Parts: sequence; C-alpha cells; structure tokens
Amino acid sequence: IVLESIDKLKDIGIVIEDFGFNSIKVLEIPESLNNLNVSEYINKILDSDGDISKSYERDKSDYPNLTSEMYLLLATTACHGSIRAGQILNDIEMKNIVNDLLKLDKPNNCPHGRPVMWILERYHLEKNFNRKI
Repeated sequence: IVLESIDKLKDIGIVIEDFGFNSIKVLEIPESLNNLNVSEYINKILDSDGDISKSYERDKSDYPNLTSEMYLLLATTACHGSIRAGQILNDIEMKNIVNDLLKLDKPNNCPHGRPVMWILERYHLEKNFNRKI
C-alpha cells in the first residue's frame, strides 16, 4: 500500500523505495521535517479513518491546491512545534499565543480538529461553583 503512494510522497518531498521483506527505505525528507517520525506519518496517510482525514475533508475547499497528504504534513509539522501539556510559559508567551490564535480565520480547532477553545456559558460557571452570579 505504501509503495502505491510513492509518487504522492515524492510530491511532498519524502522519497522512499522498496527495501524488500515488507520494508521500505526512506531516502529523503524535507529538511524542515527532520524531527518528523516518518513511520508514524506514513501510517497516518494510510489511515483513512484518522482525525486528519476528517479535518482535511472539512477544510479542503479553503485549500484547493493542497492534497490530503500535504495537509497531513503541514498539520503534523504544526502540532510537533506546538506547546505541550505541562509546558511552563511566562505571561508574555501566553498573551502572544492568544493574540496569534485570535488572528486566525478558524481559531477553534487545531489542524487535527481537536478543540483549542470553546465558549464557557455563564450557566456552567454558576452550576460548577454552586453560585448565582
């Protein structure tokens, strides 16, 4: 299945070849992706039921020249460079993230479709704190 995607992968800068015994050899990846787990990335391309497929289907009209493989590559690169749970940030870094997020056309989800922010209704605050505001 992976070998059938050789041309698609080559179009985005990942060059592979058959290595025999159900194996492939990765010959080239773009320099900007040198921290990418290529095996995980290729598996995601092959997984048509993954989160990224849903996100691509949702967003493809906004990016008509972007293939699903390219979308996955960009989404994966963006997520690998993102802030991780438990990472300590100072006030300025936190404010910059929120300001940058609010500049986006679609700030509510990450490239994989996971929520980044949501509206917390007054009702939920009152209920959770057992108080009327």
